[in-house]
Amino acid sequence: MAETDQPASTVKEITVDGYKFNVDTDLLDDVETFELIDRIENKNQIAAIVPLLEFIIGVDAYQAMKAHFTK
Repeated sequence: MAETDQPASTVKEITVDGYKFNVDTDLLDDVETFELIDRIENKNQIAAIVPLLEFIIGVDAYQAMKAHFTK
């Protein structure tokens, strides 16, 4: 397989208030993601925000983000 035949990475770096983290954009259209977004948007279950973030950026990355924004 030639280098140009390789699929583009779906991991994107995002910056929020100076904090950088990676998101695998393939997970944004996953069934589990839709279920969590539905809970947040349509059922007003804002507690689903944490599981959503843990799912799309990973538990370790979420813990690092939490530590950054709570200090």
